Amino acid sequence: MAPFLAAVLALCLIFSRAHAVSSQAQGVKFLAPPSQVNLKQLISNPRVDGTVRRLYLQHVIATTSKNRLRTLLLPLATPDMRKRMQVDVNYLLDHPDEIVPYFTSRDADEALILLASMLNSEGAHVDARQITPAQQKQLQSAVNNGELSKWVANKYRNGRVEQESQLKAAKPAQMPPAPALTADQLKNYMPPYPKIASGRGTVRVSSAPQTLDQMLAMVRHFNPKSGVKQPKVYGRLNGFKPMSIPIVFHLLGYQDKGGTYLPPYNWWAVSAAQHMVTEINKFYRGTGFQFVAKEVRWDPRKYAYLNRGDLLSWQNCGQDCWEALSSRYNVQGGPINIWVAGSFEGAFKCTPVATLCRLGANGLTTVNPGASEDWKPGFEYLPTQLVYINYDRFSPDALNRPGAWEGGAVVAAHEIGHYFGLLHTFEGGCSPPDDAVADTPPNLDPDSGWRPDWLMELTQWCKDFRTGNNPNPSKLLKFKSCPNPDGGDNDRVIDNVFNMMSYLDDVCRMGFTENQVARLQWAALTFRPGMQKKYAKS
Repeated sequence: MAPFLAAVLALCLIFSRAHAVSSQAQGVKFLAPPSQVNLKQLISNPRVDGTVRRLYLQHVIATTSKNRLRTLLLPLATPDMRKRMQVDVNYLLDHPDEIVPYFTSRDADEALILLASMLNSEGAHVDARQITPAQQKQLQSAVNNGELSKWVANKYRNGRVEQESQLKAAKPAQMPPAPALTADQLKNYMPPYPKIASGRGTVRVSSAPQTLDQMLAMVRHFNPKSGVKQPKVYGRLNGFKPMSIPIVFHLLGYQDKGGTYLPPYNWWAVSAAQHMVTEINKFYRGTGFQFVAKEVRWDPRKYAYLNRGDLLSWQNCGQDCWEALSSRYNVQGGPINIWVAGSFEGAFKCTPVATLCRLGANGLTTVNPGASEDWKPGFEYLPTQLVYINYDRFSPDALNRPGAWEGGAVVAAHEIGHYFGLLHTFEGGCSPPDDAVADTPPNLDPDSGWRPDWLMELTQWCKDFRTGNNPNPSKLLKFKSCPNPDGGDNDRVIDNVFNMMSYLDDVCRMGFTENQVARLQWAALTFRPGMQKKYAKS
């Protein structure tokens, strides 16, 4: 009888710990931080709500070294296991960050429970006979019929927004000549493109397209063995003053059927925002633009508009939703407002009818970077001018961290580039005026204009470069999708393989060209004079 009672008490303890993941305050329940729960028991307990379990599992994976994860999961890739199960999970062993997103997309919670139990096993041998039929079926379905291969291929296209969704314009705003300012222009704060000061310390507006060697020089500080710690400091347009610009984060959420408020912003909202801004600043060093996290709004008890109700409503909160909330509640708290909602590549299951799932956007900017008519002084304070990133890009358990090549900051920096007038480097394809920047060579959209294997090859090259393995630069010469703009035959002019405004993988997006910096400064002077005046550094 005593052993039986002991077993019952043990089960009750496990059950209580697994369900004590919520703390209640003023009518809103929040997930308890990982440090306050028994993660080993929780992530492999089928009684726990699937989304909650996946969030904790994602945290465990994000905070465990890749070598350690590989060791713990390696038994599933032994020859005997592959023979018995007919599965090959080697790709996931090398890319553990994708375990939760992949199996979530496959609706394979049973397989995730198995993997979680392996993470708890401390490397113990896994007996295939103890794997449940449901787990075996899900594993075989997920990694044995080409689905994993499709995932690998398609992940390089995730977050690529259709043309109409990117608010493209047929004719990009050009840098006009610099006639004398009229009285009306001075009155309305609409200066034309300013004259370029002569002499040292200026930023060039129009240069020849970058060569491979210039591109490598632009990003060499990202190679830990280059000996270069800081990026190039570009000059300034006449009249431009470097700025420190506040950012306000609006972190939207929802309540699950049990009333728990998700995502778990209470774990790390402020530190995640500060980390993201720190990394954004690294990308913008030397441009004259820096940013500061002014406020991080995540608590629905303080800001009721953040609570979108249920999961579908949260996944449906797209551009119309952000703009409506911003206009109705007058909640824009700074010149740059970053809204966070939705997930299509993480712990949250995605319904195809949901707006943000269907769009599949990593980020968006509601400012049209290519249309002059949408840029007017004072518009920077309109509630409809905002930046969006999805939850996976904000979460430090997903892509907002060094182990994910700072994928959150990459997307935010890209969208802020749009906010200040930059277009995609592939704008217009091989035809002028493309992105209205002279020194970015014309190139096709990598998603549609490149060979299928190029993105993966370039991504691996960038990983080697950023880990100090010094890959051969000549291997980059193949990445050329357009002829030279001058009709010449310079084979050193290739596609923009490191540019922040491209659609390359996160690890490859590292910086801006000098002419892009000139356009950023021009847009701030011309279309955001109030911001330039208010936030200029003294």
